[in-house]
Amino acid sequence: MKNFNIKIVSSVITILLLFSGAVSAAPYTIKDGDTLWEIAQRYGTGTDALMKANNLKSSLLSVGQKIQVPDSSTYFVNYGDTLWEIAERFGVTVSSILKHNNIKEADILTIGQIIKIPQQTGTEAKVQQLVQAGLKYLGHPYEFGASNNQTRTFDCSSFTQRSFKDIGIEIERSSRSQYAYPPGRYIEKSKIKKGDLLFFDYARDGKIDHVAIYYGNNKLLHTYRPEGVEVGDFSEYWQERYVGAKRIIE
Repeated sequence: MKNFNIKIVSSVITILLLFSGAVSAAPYTIKDGDTLWEIAQRYGTGTDALMKANNLKSSLLSVGQKIQVPDSSTYFVNYGDTLWEIAERFGVTVSSILKHNNIKEADILTIGQIIKIPQQTGTEAKVQQLVQAGLKYLGHPYEFGASNNQTRTFDCSSFTQRSFKDIGIEIERSSRSQYAYPPGRYIEKSKIKKGDLLFFDYARDGKIDHVAIYYGNNKLLHTYRPEGVEVGDFSEYWQERYVGAKRIIE
């Protein structure tokens, strides 16, 4: 697979948007306390990407101001992005992105360029909806025993419960009950797929006490430390604490 590296050419953003097709994303109204960095983290992009996509001259925001943010059908190109990575993130092919945006392999991607994501159907689409539901909470702080009636903070299982709830699927509250009770079926480790729930014995005391969404590409979408919701490696640390997996979406 070719690597389509970003070349930052801010002076030609307007030209590029013309041949890639100017695209509108989701509207967002600035609330008291919002910062550009927090909004970028919430929607899985960068501050420069948000600024360029919205033609902002400053990162300072005012209450009531309206900006565009990424949604499930759009992505704002960020530093270091490649078409391959964008396709991998959304579970689509590079060729489908090229076709959907009427761009060519040789075209330059620019920070803040809005890429339209081809929409899938069936199981793959639902899995992608789940991942995107989780990604919008990136950076929300960790709090053990966080209330499932709010999204300001999460613990591991309130995060997975909320992510599924956001796409219309109800699951149990705790990591142990999510593993023990319906919905879902148990999956062998060798057969886990993007969107599956993975369960761990974090304290290594013989009991399940952590749950994560499998992000694909040996990554976990989860929360367990003060920095909050993140995409991290399914590292040796987590491999040693792995208990099992369930598939909710199929």
